[in-house]
Amino acid sequence: MAPAAGVASRPAAAPLAVVLALAASVLGPAPAAAGLQGGGTAQGHVRVYDYGRWDDPLAPHPTSHDLAVGGDLVLHSGALAGFSAALGFYTAHSLQLFDPRYEALAGPDRHLNALAEAYLQYQRDHVLVRAGRQLIDTPFAGPDLYTMLPRAFFGVAADVTPLPLHRAHPGAGDPVGGPAAPFTDDADGPHLVLTLAYLWYYESRFADGFTRGNEYTTDPTDGFFVAGLRFRQRVGPHRLFAHAWYYDFVDFAHLGYGEARYQLAGRAGLGPVVGFQLAHETTAGRGRLGPVSAQVYGVLVGVSGPAFSLSFVADVAPEHFAAFRHGGLVHPYNDLTGNLYTDTMNDGLEDISPGQAYGVKGDAHLFARRLTLTLGYVRYRAGYGFHGAAYDVSGPAGYPPGQPFRRESQWALDAGVAFTLPGALRGLTLQDTVGIRDAAGAPRGPMVENRLALVYGF
Repeated sequence: MAPAAGVASRPAAAPLAVVLALAASVLGPAPAAAGLQGGGTAQGHVRVYDYGRWDDPLAPHPTSHDLAVGGDLVLHSGALAGFSAALGFYTAHSLQLFDPRYEALAGPDRHLNALAEAYLQYQRDHVLVRAGRQLIDTPFAGPDLYTMLPRAFFGVAADVTPLPLHRAHPGAGDPVGGPAAPFTDDADGPHLVLTLAYLWYYESRFADGFTRGNEYTTDPTDGFFVAGLRFRQRVGPHRLFAHAWYYDFVDFAHLGYGEARYQLAGRAGLGPVVGFQLAHETTAGRGRLGPVSAQVYGVLVGVSGPAFSLSFVADVAPEHFAAFRHGGLVHPYNDLTGNLYTDTMNDGLEDISPGQAYGVKGDAHLFARRLTLTLGYVRYRAGYGFHGAAYDVSGPAGYPPGQPFRRESQWALDAGVAFTLPGALRGLTLQDTVGIRDAAGAPRGPMVENRLALVYGF
């Protein structure tokens, strides 16, 4: 019997994937038989997260706090004629030390257990294809691992690399289509990757079951299709990174997104960097959120080098009064994307409203890049304010209930530190990020959030 609308559906993992992955976990690494490349592997993380919020204007309790433990284990089989399989189990458990709790870590039931990955994979030469439960990493649909559970998808995804690669394909537990980090590849020559995927089931970071709904609705949807092309080139001191993506969020919106960055690496690798980004979105199919018309234009100008970077960033999103949120972006499979130049921990034009944002962002890498410091300050001038939940679209023009007021000024400050321990504690990372945000006229504020994470990878 088909599940009722809004009830989490659990697509069955492919039987062959289960058999191969379990065999890998039992047998472990083994000598390569004829046609079998390598043995089974296991990798994962142990996580301890302490998250707190103070003066949250959107929550019934202004203060929430939680300490949770969890982690993940990904088992991957050896390859036979290019075929392999994997299972990835993720878990999070609140220690229930605070009331009210920060429910993003372990959900309202105080624990989450998810089989987020269960896929069959084919990899040969320049082609990698995965079918089943899996992680993908694209600008407007990805794992977003600030919680212990990743955002996961069910469907088919592929990476095609027609030009030589200078790094291996993603391994078990790594997202297909993972973004090629700008300017981190020291090898000369081009790097080109084509990503194609159709995903029709979805698992939130706050739930342990797959569903055909999305961030806007619990009713069944037909998922989404995504195609992306990523290019990276280094010739002497000149470095170029560009990527372009197309999404068909079926019956919601068609979205195109692109970004390009150029850096001239001068003495000691330090030099100017400039970047541009563009998003353009229109109505798709039945238009389940009403008419959609949105654009975002962004620019980044700064200086970057091996040890630090500092940039001025700005984005602008014009208003379209007759469209969803008067020109707001529709993004059904993520929260804040983190891809707009002016995104911060809890703010971004994709979740506020059309308007303008500008600020500065920087980072520094010390002690052989074991210590990373980040800092960012952004001001937002939204065309409409509502102090409401980003995914409540039940009110006028797709805003939360109540008439949004004209013009809203906000600001956000983020500061973070991450340290990877050396020696006997190699694999252990300590990270702490503080985000402060405030909006003119907000019922509470400024809101302060602290995210402390201790992660051990094995």
